Amino acid sequence: MRAKLIQGTVVVVLVAVAFSGGYALGQREGLGWMSEFLGAEVRGNLHQRVETLARLRTGDEAGAIALLEQAVDTAAETLPQGSAFSELSPATQNALRLAKVYREAYPPKEPS
Repeated sequence: MRAKLIQGTVVVVLVAVAFSGGYALGQREGLGWMSEFLGAEVRGNLHQRVETLARLRTGDEAGAIALLEQAVDTAAETLPQGSAFSELSPATQNALRLAKVYREAYPPKEPS
């Protein structure tokens, strides 16, 4: 009887260790993917900001404004991710309201 209890305990401990190891590995891989995604986004933002600054420095104000407006429009289209406005976080709602106010004051010259 005692041997079965010890065997059962060992099996439970091994299952728990395997589960914990698998969970930790899954979390690490998930965070790795997220880190790669965020890195790509940051690199893209940096590229766009440098291009915008270069346009401003060379006197191409209209080109710089066009790049910034394109970024605003893309973000406003992307942020909702298919959710209803009421389901979005307050911070996302506020950001979208700000973009809407800007676009009402400065509508696109060409429809997108």
